[in-house]
Amino acid sequence: LTYTLTVRNEGAAAADSVEVTGWLPDGVAYLSANVLRGAKAWQHDDGTGLWKIGTLAAGDSALVQVKAKVTQPGVWFS
Repeated sequence: LTYTLTVRNEGAAAADSVEVTGWLPDGVAYLSANVLRGAKAWQHDDGTGLWKIGTLAAGDSALVQVKAKVTQPGVWFS
């Protein structure tokens, strides 16, 4: 599976300590990531699944392409 995750700051000021968690569904395991935008961002913690993006300027965005695999049989929606 390949996911592309985009995080955008639509506010008028920079957003500090931006983090993303819990977006991979149950039954899907993280394999690797390729940062498409925001190369200094997107630090992944394998233990918690937390992505630390850091500071995102007003109007800016960060993108990452994530490779994952299905670990349980079933029908998955994300």
